[in-house]
Parts: sequence; C-alpha cells; structure tokens
Amino acid sequence: MSYEKLDKLIRGLSKTQPRFDRLQTMENRVWQSINRRRADMPRNIVEGWLASLFTPEYRLASLSFALIVGVFAATLSVSNPQPANAAADRTIAFTDFKRRLAQFERDCAAMAAALVSG
Repeated sequence: MSYEKLDKLIRGLSKTQPRFDRLQTMENRVWQSINRRRADMPRNIVEGWLASLFTPEYRLASLSFALIVGVFAATLSVSNPQPANAAADRTIAFTDFKRRLAQFERDCAAMAAALVSG
C-alpha cells in the first residue's frame, strides 16, 4: 500500500464519526454486572464474616461449625441441672410458701381488726 492510499483512508476515517453504540452497550452491560456484584457484597464486618463462612466450597464446614456452636450453647444453658429429687424439693418449697401465706393472711386480718376496733 502506498502512502497516498493510507492518507486517503485516514482522511476518510477522520471525517466520519465512529459508531460507539456497540461499545456503549458493552460498557453498560459491564457496569450492570459491577453494580449487581456490588449490591451483593457484604456491607460491614459481620456480613463479611458470615459471607466467608457460607461460601459454597465450605458449606459443609460452616454447617458443622454451626452444629458445634449449637451443642456448646445447649451445654452452657443446662449448666445447672436439676437433681433427681427436684420435684420433692419443689413440693417442700410450696408447702413452706403456703404456710407463710397463711401466716401473712392472719397478720393482715389482725391488723384490719385492730384498725376497725381502734
């Protein structure tokens, strides 16, 4: 190719406006993809930690971790087990409560009688 043909080709290209519509649609698709990923990204440290736990590759590990934490929490919540004779202890405590309540009622009745007569 001669220089004259190249010059003619360059002049013709510089006079016409290139079409950017294909490039703009591709750029729009890229930005949409970026915005979709950005919307799914964790917003704070806790969400980031949870997202790192529940990645598909480690789903079984995170499930077993949750199971271990659940068992540990259940063990801690039952740290004060009831003795075998807890029902008998509750019965004794209830009878003591009934006795004290009866004494309180007698005391209230005596005070009311003293107020009425006095």
